[in-house]
Amino acid sequence: MKKLKSIISFFVLVTFVAGCSKDFLDRAPQDTISEPEFWKTANDLQLYVNNLYLNSWKNQYTMDDGSDNALSTDGASTWMNGLTQPTADAIGSYYTNIRNVNIMIANMDKVTEADGNQYKGEAYFIRAWHYFDVLKRVGDAQLVKEPLKSTDEQLYVLRSRRDSVADFILSDLDKAIGLLKTKDQLKLSNEYQRINKDAALAFKSRIALFEGTWEKYHNGTPFGVQGGDYTRFLRVAADAAKLLIDNYGYTLDDDFQKVHNDHTIAGAQIPVKEVIFARQFSNLKFGGGGREIFGNPDINQWPHKVGYTRSAIRSFLCTDGLPISVSPLYQGEQSLADIGKNRDPRLDMSVFTPGEIYRISAKGDTTLFVNPFTTVDAAGQYQPTGYTSQKFYTYDLESPTQNAKTWDMVTVFFRYGEVLLNYAEAKAELGEFDQAVANITINKLRSRTSVNMPPLTVSAITTDPDWPDYGYTLLPQIQEIRRERRVELLGEDFRFDDIRRWAAAKLIIGQNFRGAYFEPIMNNGSGKTVTKDDENYIQPFKTQLPSGYQFNPDKNYLMPFPMNEIVMNPSLTKNPGW
Repeated sequence: MKKLKSIISFFVLVTFVAGCSKDFLDRAPQDTISEPEFWKTANDLQLYVNNLYLNSWKNQYTMDDGSDNALSTDGASTWMNGLTQPTADAIGSYYTNIRNVNIMIANMDKVTEADGNQYKGEAYFIRAWHYFDVLKRVGDAQLVKEPLKSTDEQLYVLRSRRDSVADFILSDLDKAIGLLKTKDQLKLSNEYQRINKDAALAFKSRIALFEGTWEKYHNGTPFGVQGGDYTRFLRVAADAAKLLIDNYGYTLDDDFQKVHNDHTIAGAQIPVKEVIFARQFSNLKFGGGGREIFGNPDINQWPHKVGYTRSAIRSFLCTDGLPISVSPLYQGEQSLADIGKNRDPRLDMSVFTPGEIYRISAKGDTTLFVNPFTTVDAAGQYQPTGYTSQKFYTYDLESPTQNAKTWDMVTVFFRYGEVLLNYAEAKAELGEFDQAVANITINKLRSRTSVNMPPLTVSAITTDPDWPDYGYTLLPQIQEIRRERRVELLGEDFRFDDIRRWAAAKLIIGQNFRGAYFEPIMNNGSGKTVTKDDENYIQPFKTQLPSGYQFNPDKNYLMPFPMNEIVMNPSLTKNPGW
């Protein structure tokens, strides 16, 4: 208990120091635990790393808000509109977290017990997690590998090239992979919510795909890597994903909707086969904090303050495997009740349409979804586009009270479906996507019992006249892989990063995204003004964005590097355009 109090007090001190200092690298917390008996046992490592979990994973999705997939009642995305402003300390919180992990990494080898290896692996994974956040935001970054003291020269370390940062992150993950237990091994000790080896491999494929495609599509621009070799990252992405595919026994869950809507952890495992790593918030042995109830008790609560765009909905194929632009099965979109007819079943399982159950009371009474604009909740939130998400939604009101805001719910951070998509995309970008690859990736996703879509035939891809214009020419197979990624991962917070790594500003510039067709059933009982375009489609930001989004491709792919760092260390460079 004394050690536990010490570790908690230590983190409180670090947080206080971080909040008071002006410079995130100049903040110098103590780099050892004061009690001399700490860093002696595996239990010490567990105590420390449990606290690292607290600031490492958010317990809520943004539903792709801030991309071309979704719009929010919070207003137009400042990022997409080119209005992001330099701040004094844009990445300081990430370095605070990194510093806390560095303290553990600097001390953990004092523990020689084999039981400590799992926690050592978790530390490397968590540091990789935070550095990836830094990489995505600012690109070239200061690599701080040790706990800093106020006298350390590293306080003024220069920014490392982004490919070097990515290499460092991947090296941390390799160390983690060598130390962590697999998901199945953790189940045996009822530790299924801890980071596992499988997740480290999935994360490795995610990071390497991000960096490889970033360097490919930003090549020759100020955001690229001069003399870099993007193919080596794509190879790492493919190899990590394939290792997971071949050796870890994962399969897709037949019920696509169950992946994100089964919100309880039963027994010693999460009851969804394809989930690699997830956490159930509030009901934890370590960490905590409840997660807001999705959809209860009001259909307009978060995430329903976010609505999908017409662009996202139109990306779903028809059941004949053809795009809506050429399929004779397409039923149109002027009725919300029709959008899922003859379409990829994942559309109907991702978006509410009239007649579907959206609430089950404690007594078992059901309420059907009729109108996305029925009410406004106490916080003033309402559905902005008419396309209401079914993902991350719970229908059962038995556990929470009518006014409850938290409940034990699962957030999925890695799942097998993403790994399959990572492998398909990496192989395609390497010029190695063939029918065999399609069959173990895209066609696995399509052959779920609940989906049952026609397979992708690589040699006979139908040209879609409405394929997105990315500003450059793409092979048909890459167009379809990107479509599959958009459909499968809709609302799971990948789209923002995908647009940036693909250098796809053309998807955004000048766009004022629309929602559903406004039909008579949408009686707008919320009392909110619903703006529409000339074709009667809901256009939430029609007035706010008269000229569409003003994303600046010369600077907005990255966030500005913190101003205070540049002031204190003039040798640091600004990001392009800033």
